[in-house]
Amino acid sequence: FLGVFGGLSSKLKEGKTAQEIFTEKLEKQKELNRKAVVFEQELQIRETLTESVLYTKDFTKNWNSKKFQGDWGIRVEQLIAYQMVLKDAKVDQYLDLELKLVKDLQAMRNTITEKNQDSVIKEMLDYEYQHELKMKELLENADNYDDMLDAREDFYNKFAK
Repeated sequence: FLGVFGGLSSKLKEGKTAQEIFTEKLEKQKELNRKAVVFEQELQIRETLTESVLYTKDFTKNWNSKKFQGDWGIRVEQLIAYQMVLKDAKVDQYLDLELKLVKDLQAMRNTITEKNQDSVIKEMLDYEYQHELKMKELLENADNYDDMLDAREDFYNKFAK
């Protein structure tokens, strides 16, 4: 509690009023918002989740919806348990990894400005790559992972229409 007011009181001692401090913070936020990057978007899912978060219209909104997650969960279960013939427990693990990845990528996207655009996108792609390694390991081989990616693309594009 004191830390919050301590910082404010030190600024006030420097000759700034609380109103001036508030106005400065508001101006800094406005400046950041002006420099936020707007990406041209389309309806189709992209090759990577990073690209989809950046360039697919309403991707995160659709992906996080209960309807999508429920229907996609059923499709993932069919793939993992019946087509790939892997343990059922891997269904929840895969879905959790994938959902966390999309949420984290969206949070990273929200930090992009004109100045840091390239570095944040690289960070997003690196982060996704690390998750891909975990998902490939979970699905036991690259072929299973490629099948999952194909299914994800088809499923999302049908869902988004």
